[in-house]
Amino acid sequence: MNVATALNRKYVRYTGVMLTSLCENNPCHIDAYILHSELTDEDFSSLRECLRKYDITLHPLYVDREKFATRMYTDAMWSIEAYYRLMLFDMLPQSVERLIYFDVDIIINKPVGEFYGMDFSGNDLIACEDDCGNCLPNHYGPVHRELFGTPERCNYHYFNSGVMLMNVAQMRENYNYEYYISVADKVWNYRMEAPDQDLLNYVHWQKVGYVPFERYNLFARLAYYCDIPYHTVRDQVSIIHYTWYKPWDGTVAHFDLEQIWWDYAKMTCFYDSLSREFIDQTISHNDTEKQIRELKERCMELEK
Repeated sequence: MNVATALNRKYVRYTGVMLTSLCENNPCHIDAYILHSELTDEDFSSLRECLRKYDITLHPLYVDREKFATRMYTDAMWSIEAYYRLMLFDMLPQSVERLIYFDVDIIINKPVGEFYGMDFSGNDLIACEDDCGNCLPNHYGPVHRELFGTPERCNYHYFNSGVMLMNVAQMRENYNYEYYISVADKVWNYRMEAPDQDLLNYVHWQKVGYVPFERYNLFARLAYYCDIPYHTVRDQVSIIHYTWYKPWDGTVAHFDLEQIWWDYAKMTCFYDSLSREFIDQTISHNDTEKQIRELKERCMELEK
């Protein structure tokens, strides 16, 4: 099984958790291609130590950050590494014909061999609808609505780029870094709102196959808001995506479905440092208490 992900040094431990969950549930040989600009030999050594009991080989793929940094939009949610998957076809060995791309904030909770072996039926990739199917036009900004609001695209199902089965053998014949950058320049004028995801959707919109997000890319927080029980997600969902607020972030409110992420974190050598950091952040951060107090005061004002 070929997989790929992209990260900076901040995400090494979380990548270890993601890859541990993949290996725990998929006892086959795995080749993992790691797109990065700043990981050190020590970082890769720690990842290999974390995964040493599994049949997995890590393949570092160094990306020149300057190819993206001067032109692409980034913010607290979208790091420059989000664009690195646009270089996959320039960097992967010719022997790689199919591959699953995973974001690092994902847990692979079940075997995914069936997904990995799916017939592409001529498609470039297979993915899930973004935001668990809640992709309404008003969720997006003006540029997105303009480009995806044309008559031929108005009913298009926008996919999430965090989990993609990629038909590498077919895609490398037509696409590379320069192609995607030309679209970012000439079509979007670098005004993407969901950066690389917008580009991938715009380019591949006619050659996408879909699988159920309920099984292969369930957003954990949306599942919680929809009252999907913990045991249902734990027992039935193959891929869980911790978008937005992260299970390891002690400065935000949390919910029971994050326990699945921590169950896999416990299997890694990073668990002690992750749990200590989480506890320290939780104890020292009082925003939640402050917000509750302010809400109570506002309620009292409204009652008066």
